[in-house]
Amino acid sequence: MNERYADKRNVVASLREHINSSDEDEGRITVYDTDTRIVADDRDEMEERNLWNASIERIDDIICSIDWEVTSFGTQLLELNFHESELDNEFTLAPAGVNAIAPQQATSPTDLGPRLDEALTTLEEELDAAFTFQEVSAGSMANGGHYTDFEFKYSIDTMESL
Repeated sequence: MNERYADKRNVVASLREHINSSDEDEGRITVYDTDTRIVADDRDEMEERNLWNASIERIDDIICSIDWEVTSFGTQLLELNFHESELDNEFTLAPAGVNAIAPQQATSPTDLGPRLDEALTTLEEELDAAFTFQEVSAGSMANGGHYTDFEFKYSIDTMESL
């Protein structure tokens, strides 16, 4: 999978550039919480700009990643992946029946991880995106046997074409 990098304010621009310039049918944008402007940079560009090795401490953390895939029908599938070890709000899951119209089935990703807010607001505003819960899985286990970190997946639903 071809991976590129973006800052939290340039998620949509990075997705557009990565999807339109890629020879592959799938890829990933890893989004960082940084003030440095990063738009679909690859690993070599990150190293050339001295962002990868010398200043990785200044690029605080990975906020999330967005996987994309272009299907054989030309449909663009987008998936939001993020990791949380502490939740600001309670995660709830309320499955809806098949006849439900626009159900709120799970806690919004921005309610789970406040660091996601700026990146997801950009997606909502520029792509009129909505987020649908897909999966949560345990990431790490403590000495006492309880899980400490969780990986969340949400689909990014939009009618806009990238």
